[in-house]
Amino acid sequence: MIKSIMMLFSSTIFSSVLTLLTQTIVASELGPEAFGIFSSSLALVMLLSPIIAMGSDGYLLKFVTNYDHDLSRFNFNWIIYFILTSFPAVSVFLLIDLSQSSYLLILMISQSLINFSVAILQSKNHFISVSVLLILQSFSRILALVLLILFTDNVTINIVIILYVFVAILMVTICLILLNKHGFGFKFITKGQFKKYELLSFIKSAAPFGFTTLLHLAYFQSDIIIINRLFSSEEAGLYSAAFMILTAAYMIPSVLYQKYFLPIAHQISSAGDLIREFNYFRKGAKYIFLLSLLTAGSYYLLSDFIVMKIYGEDYVVSSMYIKVLSICIVFRFLSSNSGVFLMTKDLVHKKNKYMFICAVFNITFNFILIPRYGAIAAATTTILTEILLCVLFYRGIRKYKFSKIYASSLC
Repeated sequence: MIKSIMMLFSSTIFSSVLTLLTQTIVASELGPEAFGIFSSSLALVMLLSPIIAMGSDGYLLKFVTNYDHDLSRFNFNWIIYFILTSFPAVSVFLLIDLSQSSYLLILMISQSLINFSVAILQSKNHFISVSVLLILQSFSRILALVLLILFTDNVTINIVIILYVFVAILMVTICLILLNKHGFGFKFITKGQFKKYELLSFIKSAAPFGFTTLLHLAYFQSDIIIINRLFSSEEAGLYSAAFMILTAAYMIPSVLYQKYFLPIAHQISSAGDLIREFNYFRKGAKYIFLLSLLTAGSYYLLSDFIVMKIYGEDYVVSSMYIKVLSICIVFRFLSSNSGVFLMTKDLVHKKNKYMFICAVFNITFNFILIPRYGAIAAATTTILTEILLCVLFYRGIRKYKFSKIYASSLC
């Protein structure tokens, strides 16, 4: 267990470092204004990518605990679902993104395939393969970027876009080969598999898992887009630079809960062992809280040094945003601990409800405050949203998951 966690943790951290280095180099080469435009388009890609085959990766982890022998039918429904959901995702991107970054839409396809491939490997406990796949995209991007800088005098936004598109095509190819190896793809479709009611049932079961990611990204990525459109591209670039560094901290609970513990949580929940679940929840809350305090404190104290070393004087304002946003780390870590248990059984609907409330809260206040106050308004709204989400998640866990245990403790 410890070996698997450390393997996933190391690969995720390494991938995050590579992503941070890549974005840092891009930010330095383009400058705040051009980087703001690029970051806004990239944020839009990440916001819309969960629409494609929405929730099928999360649903697969639940599906295999009960129907591991029937993956051929899952494969057929997933392919149809993937095709159907690609059209609205691509259409919305082309409608909203009016810059030269529209070619980045291929990243939506690649990201969806990566997420599903990771889920397949997770379901089979192939954690080494998961680690390699998590690193591959980030490594390919920074390698291509370094080679580009060595052979090109002037790195422009168009060149960076071409680089990202090239890596996305590479990842699509690798994922298709991987999917084929594990029995997924057009090759494994047989006649007579299409049944309308089964497809509708599949969508109904999978979509809630995707809504969780989509609603999270709605307030996690939308502020950069709103700053770029309603305030200034330069401000969006400065805020995005700060947010990239913050995202590295968010990888810690992500790998612990989503990459490693989620399949285990489904298994424990299916077994009906509520006491064991509660013990995981209680111990997790204690340890993750201590880790969050250490991480948040480090970010606050080292923000000036980090920004100057990574970005330089052009991005000095970003250190202020990091200081403010470091408060979010504590609440994000705690939310991750409770949120993973809201992914089990039928509680994902409750989780989506809480995420929807937070997304509406965040986007509403961003539209009101950002045009007047800029990125500092986005940072403040993000803190309030993380606090609200943490409170709602713990309320949901107490009321819908462990109500019997809490009730007995009061007797």
